Amino acid sequence: MGSKNIKAIVIKPPKTHRASVINHTWFSKLMKRLQEKLRRSNLLNHDKGLLGVYGTPIAAEILGKNQALPVKNFQQTHLDGFEALGGKAMFAKNLLNRLACSMCPVSCRRETTGIGVRTEGPDYSQISSLGKTACCLISKNHILNASLLRSGIRSY
Repeated sequence: MGSKNIKAIVIKPPKTHRASVINHTWFSKLMKRLQEKLRRSNLLNHDKGLLGVYGTPIAAEILGKNQALPVKNFQQTHLDGFEALGGKAMFAKNLLNRLACSMCPVSCRRETTGIGVRTEGPDYSQISSLGKTACCLISKNHILNASLLRSGIRSY
C-alpha cells in the first residue's frame, strides 16, 4: 500500500439502531440488584468504599503496601514515600469535590487543587505514568503540574 501512496483506509460501519431493552421488568430488577451490590461493596460504596471516598489514587497506597508499585516500568516494585501520592493524602490536603462519570454511583474522580490551579485529578493513571513509574516523583504538585502540561491547563 505504501507504493500506492495510501496513507489510511477508512471503514465505516453500517448505521445500526440503538440497543433497546425488551423486558423492562427484568432490567429494572437487575439494576436494583446491581445497585444493592454496590451499596454493600467495601470498594465501591459511595459513602464508605475505598474508591468512593479516596478515588483511584488509593491504588497507589494498596500497591505500595504490597510492594507491587510499577516503579520504573516494573524494574522495581517499591518506592519510599509512596503514601504521599495516595488517596488518603489527597483527601486530606487537595480534595475539593468528588466527581462521577455519567450514571456512575461511585464518584471515584476528584476535583483537586494544587500549584494554584483547580483541576480534575491526578488519578491513579496520572500518578503512575507521570509519577512513580517514569520519574519517581513523590510530589503531588510536580505530578499535577506535569499532568496539566500534558492535558492543557483547565482553570475554573
